[in-house]
Amino acid sequence: MPAIEVTELSKTYIVPEREAGLSAALKSLIHRKTREVKAVDRITFSVEEGEVVVALPDAGAVAALRNLRAPVPAGAADWLLARFYTEDGGFFAAESAPVPDLLSTATTLHALAALDVRFTEEETERCLDFVDSLWNANGGFHGHWSDDYLDCEYTFYGLLALGHLSLNR
Repeated sequence: MPAIEVTELSKTYIVPEREAGLSAALKSLIHRKTREVKAVDRITFSVEEGEVVVALPDAGAVAALRNLRAPVPAGAADWLLARFYTEDGGFFAAESAPVPDLLSTATTLHALAALDVRFTEEETERCLDFVDSLWNANGGFHGHWSDDYLDCEYTFYGLLALGHLSLNR
């Protein structure tokens, strides 16, 4: 008998979308357009007692493996770097994610630091710009660009990201 059994798990996120510009921003206050993004679509799996399962590559899994002093698969750092959103400096949670987010950026920076990966000065600046774009003068961070609320959890991730970026210089 499995210790964990999951049958046909699905998760869909509703994400806002709008065109760029002031008029689109004002219109979105009255009528917000959204679209669905499937994160998981009907997956089934089981884990037997004592079995260790790690879904790699993932920034959190890489950091966990390093902390457990377990081997990290070759190519994990390259895969994480391939997720780097070079245009705006953040990291995506998944390839299908609509925008980079602060949680994914902070955990990826943490994992890359554990793997002794260094950024170029230009990459560091783009990451700093991305993190700065989520800062609010009221003293906290938003999780992503379409997030309307400040959150203490995302403020932690913002500070984690800034810490790693400051050590990367």
